[in-house]
Amino acid sequence: MTFAEKLTSLRKARGLSQERLAQRLGVSRQAVTKWECGFGEPELENVRALATLFAVSYDELLGGESPAPRQKEYESITEYDVDSSKHFDIHLGGARRVSVRADEGEKLRVRLSSPSISSLQNNCKVKLDDIKGRMDIDLLRQNGMTETEAKSALDIDIIMPQKYLARLELAVHAGEVALASMDCAWIELDGRIAELRVENVRARLEIQCNLDMQIALADFSGSFELNQLFATSCLSVPGDFCFRERCRGIANSITYHSGGKPCEPFAIPTAENIVELNGMKSELVIRAEGEGVPLSTAPKQTV
Repeated sequence: MTFAEKLTSLRKARGLSQERLAQRLGVSRQAVTKWECGFGEPELENVRALATLFAVSYDELLGGESPAPRQKEYESITEYDVDSSKHFDIHLGGARRVSVRADEGEKLRVRLSSPSISSLQNNCKVKLDDIKGRMDIDLLRQNGMTETEAKSALDIDIIMPQKYLARLELAVHAGEVALASMDCAWIELDGRIAELRVENVRARLEIQCNLDMQIALADFSGSFELNQLFATSCLSVPGDFCFRERCRGIANSITYHSGGKPCEPFAIPTAENIVELNGMKSELVIRAEGEGVPLSTAPKQTV
């Protein structure tokens, strides 16, 4: 059982709503919703408070098993001082996992890590090309390192300075990609990606991917545009996420699920946020997660 599943089970067993649990912990209801949807995990002090509240051990709360010993990890870190607004154009090729986020600093930081590629520093080089208004970042493989090896054992974590983030283009082929804590005009994501997590992002986010995708969207505002050919993907959103839909292209369809079952559309025509499906013969299931009731399906109140 995952932490998200365990927390949901313990809360319901105590007869607590998400809002009531949030009050007991001194956090927002949205934070509890994210934990139970798997969009994030609590800080250590909240883990302690939860374990005390539910009278369980840390191990039981975090999944029922003692944490495995930390495996030795090989790493290579590249840092670069950024001094002006940039259009970041990043080409990574294959990887097992990729995380991209922004912070309040002024450095670009690219961390490569692997549990098994001991010659990581020699086999992978980060090439930076700083041009006026633009920065190109390319990951170069050498010494015979293959895409197969990268996809099975290479993790990439990138931190960019928010104050200089004007636009982002990211090309990557990875099992998992996470975008977090970014506010910019436009983010373009291109590649073959099985799982995508987006949290605390404000942007026009455009995705080009023809694989079936599992997408988790949390604390997002802007336009989410998915371009696919002959694909079937699932987009998970918080139950209180307000958006309007656009279904364009040829023979595409959008359907809705809530509580694990098909339901009526809960998009709101007047909402500012947009979820858009483009391409050809593709399907997108939009699934509401957590306890928030999709606004368009909530019962109407009488006065």
